[in-house]
Amino acid sequence: MNITCKLVAGFLATTIVGVSGLFLQPDPVDSRYNGTVSGNDVANAVTVDVFGNTIVTGQADETSGGLNAVTISYSPTGTENWRVDFDGTHQGEDEGVALVVDKAGNTYVAVTSEGDGTGTDIVVIKINPVGQRSTDWPTTGEGVGVRRYDHDESEEIAYDIALDEEGNVYVTGTTDGNGTGLDTLVIKIEPDGTMNPGGENWPAVYDGAEQDDVGRSIATDKDGHVVVAGYTNTTTTSIGDR
Repeated sequence: MNITCKLVAGFLATTIVGVSGLFLQPDPVDSRYNGTVSGNDVANAVTVDVFGNTIVTGQADETSGGLNAVTISYSPTGTENWRVDFDGTHQGEDEGVALVVDKAGNTYVAVTSEGDGTGTDIVVIKINPVGQRSTDWPTTGEGVGVRRYDHDESEEIAYDIALDEEGNVYVTGTTDGNGTGLDTLVIKIEPDGTMNPGGENWPAVYDGAEQDDVGRSIATDKDGHVVVAGYTNTTTTSIGDR
């Protein structure tokens, strides 16, 4: 019985393996990543895949393109398995904000990325179990395994990502509305990489009361329903209904 601690990209993630009586028995594993310019590196999300590897995503200061989205896989002993950097087409700021893994060991990363004249966009990266961008999603301009979404050249921010039982990917966040403040946004990507498939209500945009609406967390159930939690501002309160 022990508690395993992993320090990754400047962030301490603790996984409780077990306890002995009332006392936790620490056995720390310290794994660090420092960007190439030794600047500010930030971890935003962490998960564990089916092989017991710890996967973390965030942002690192790199010489190749400034602040890049970085996703790193560490073995159970703390050894780096692989690292995937993402520097968008505009070579501006890119930040990994959330991730999820499927039963086959693929990793899906939600990124807020500075677009080329489109403000910030939502990017999703699919990474296979050996740390390569997945060829399941053919290239659409930024290489295989990458999907970028821009809503009417406005500002989009990603907050969370989820998978359903059929392997569809969903990301929630915000988009600038047309005179409605921020609107809650949900995009869908099918297993073959098709984004927001036609004939369905995708992307889903929610405007509560023509004020700010933000999707912060997303989940799916066994029947394929998508559930989003967040907040919406109303005329009766300044902090919003949650």
